Amino acid sequence: MMTKLSRSAAAAALALALAAAGCGNGADRRADESPKTADAHGAEEDAVILSAESMRLAGIGISEIGLESIGLAVEMPGEIGYNEERRIHITPRYAGVIREVHARLGDSVRQGYVLAVIESNASLTPYEIVAPIAGRVVEMHAALGEFVGEDRDLFVVADLSSVWANCDVFAEDLPHVRIGQRMTIAAVGSEDTVRGTVDYISPALNEQTRAAVVRATLPGSSVWRPGVFIRGTLRVPGGQPVAAVARDAVQLLGETQVIFIEGDEPGEFRPVPVETGRRDATMIELVEGPPPGTKYVSAGAFELKAQIVTRESGSHAGHGH
Repeated sequence: MMTKLSRSAAAAALALALAAAGCGNGADRRADESPKTADAHGAEEDAVILSAESMRLAGIGISEIGLESIGLAVEMPGEIGYNEERRIHITPRYAGVIREVHARLGDSVRQGYVLAVIESNASLTPYEIVAPIAGRVVEMHAALGEFVGEDRDLFVVADLSSVWANCDVFAEDLPHVRIGQRMTIAAVGSEDTVRGTVDYISPALNEQTRAAVVRATLPGSSVWRPGVFIRGTLRVPGGQPVAAVARDAVQLLGETQVIFIEGDEPGEFRPVPVETGRRDATMIELVEGPPPGTKYVSAGAFELKAQIVTRESGSHAGHGH
């Protein structure tokens, strides 16, 4: 797959090549051709015709529609959270005045470390607030000389050696999810991924999102820290082979999904409407569309779509007021 940078460079070079071709016979030939296919709004569009050099610049790849066993990929947005079984809210045993504070926000503390000393309001004797587990101070609400009640969270200490990857799965995908299933977790905005095992599925749907929580426990690290947005993916094995194309081959023109197939002339490509079904990491099922064996554009389809969109924009601009 082309990167965004290489795609932009190729698209710019392709536009120059097409502009040059437009000054010769290629432009006249396209102008004289009859419409090849319907666009997203029902009107018909000409095919895109590229020279061999333009095809190279666009990264055009040709494959045949084949029969593939496509597994289902359940993709779920989510966020890394604390392991709530290892995050402790520490409150005073008795109301009183804070006389000493020994920990600060972000400190690493060992089990039994004295976090603060409070003078009891009832007995006027001091007692210690200690860390019940080893971890990091992730919240702190204690100031020297402050009066605090028994319901006050003075510190929150979290063991960050493990974290929870919490993902939202919608009701229609729940039948495909089970405890013990392997899940791939990707950090949004980076290339970091990790594999985990589903160890919890919430028994009820969230009233607002109408989604259940699917969770995997991961080792904590500088990458997998609470607050990081993630995307979880579950793979469900495929069944009977079906007609399928590369995922990048399917493009959206207006509101219609299309793929590009080879035309009658060398370098000619026509968008044809398709209806898609299941998809996995690389392939997507064609519920309706050209039959297996049809040659289609499996790489570079975005550049062909861009040529049609640019052509339509130029046509509309030429008729503006």
